[in-house]
Amino acid sequence: MSDLSITVVIPVHRDAAALRTTLDRLRECRPTWPIIVVDSDHAESRDEIASICDGFHTALIYSPVGQRAYQMNLGAKHADTEWIWFLHADTVPASYVTLDEFERTIIDDKRIIAGGFQRRFEPSGLFLRMTSRWADWRGRTHGLYLGDQAMFVRRDVFTQLGGFPPIDKFEDVAISRTLIRHAAPRRKKIAHITPGIITSARRFKALGEILTTLRDLWWTAKYLIQGEPHTNYPANSHSPEPTAILMLKAPRPGTVKTRLAKTIGDDAACAAYRQMVEHQLRQIPEVWKVHVFYAPHDAEAEMTDWLASHGVDQFTPQCGGHLGDRLSAAGESTTGPVIFLGGDSPWMTKIRLLQTQELLSNHQAVINPAFDGGYTMLALRNFDPLVFNNIEWSTDTVFHKTIQRLHTLGWKTARLTPVSDVDTIDGWNRARELLSQGNQQK
Repeated sequence: MSDLSITVVIPVHRDAAALRTTLDRLRECRPTWPIIVVDSDHAESRDEIASICDGFHTALIYSPVGQRAYQMNLGAKHADTEWIWFLHADTVPASYVTLDEFERTIIDDKRIIAGGFQRRFEPSGLFLRMTSRWADWRGRTHGLYLGDQAMFVRRDVFTQLGGFPPIDKFEDVAISRTLIRHAAPRRKKIAHITPGIITSARRFKALGEILTTLRDLWWTAKYLIQGEPHTNYPANSHSPEPTAILMLKAPRPGTVKTRLAKTIGDDAACAAYRQMVEHQLRQIPEVWKVHVFYAPHDAEAEMTDWLASHGVDQFTPQCGGHLGDRLSAAGESTTGPVIFLGGDSPWMTKIRLLQTQELLSNHQAVINPAFDGGYTMLALRNFDPLVFNNIEWSTDTVFHKTIQRLHTLGWKTARLTPVSDVDTIDGWNRARELLSQGNQQK
């Protein structure tokens, strides 16, 4: 069942210790599932949470609004899988069996559009065990779930319904009721997964189990009668149109995609390279400036004949030196936001690039890691040549060294979910499937 398409979205607010435990359990049980942590960007915990996410190869986005509904909607926006699972930072699957049952349930019954889990508090007294049984009955019987029951939903349905409403509390109740109304006339189902999840009982410590539960019931009743006023989010500041910089080689057999060429031959590898570069250029939004830095120096006519009709605004030969020197020279040639791209990752789609531009309004940098330890995209609100200094290129430490450098600069950095670049026949076979779909054409 490992090919199931699920992204885990975790809203976080100063929950570093709990987040570490949750990520550890998720990576142990399902190491390949994409995870997006959306942090409320609290200064006291920012660095620790960033360090935890780096250690678990987890995407991290900082939310400009410290509201859970906003955080979850932001995380969902960056998910590109069939299913989204909203998990609190202090909640973990009870066992491998929980996730096996989760996968089996949504694979076997195509009528399911959403659902939640049986919930158990730890530590819990008699009263919390009773409330958990009631919540379990409510979910199984009526399909009504709360956020601490780890709600999941099909991404297309979530998008169609507009996501979580912009309210400070009870966004979970609101979307759960909306899903129920959506499912019934369409003969769709809200699923209940058991064995379920374990969530921390820490929020019951201050007032105790009974008083906290009674307070929550009072707030819920008040919400059901009066509703909850919508929050007016601040308008997103718009990041200026960036310059996309691509560092490319002339398409000469035997000089490009040489690792792939060992399997499919020089000519076929060169043809694959051309196809991927042309695809990447089609993904770049038309209003962006596109600057290609090419090698070798004598390839100007070759490069312009090949790519001038693909939206490239400027061609410049790469300078000498190692890759860091060449990237620095390219970055210093422009002003304003800059996005460095390769030409060998078809998964850097137009949607992902537009989301990157949007993130630059709230982050100084955005990076898209690759599974091999490098990265497929680096976006900077303002260029600084220190970003590329003393990096050991073509090693599996490039991503982490770059993250450390961005941290040294004091830059708030968003990390997106990892994608592949294409160096092997397996990677090329996956890329060809995507390219054949004409995905995200201009």
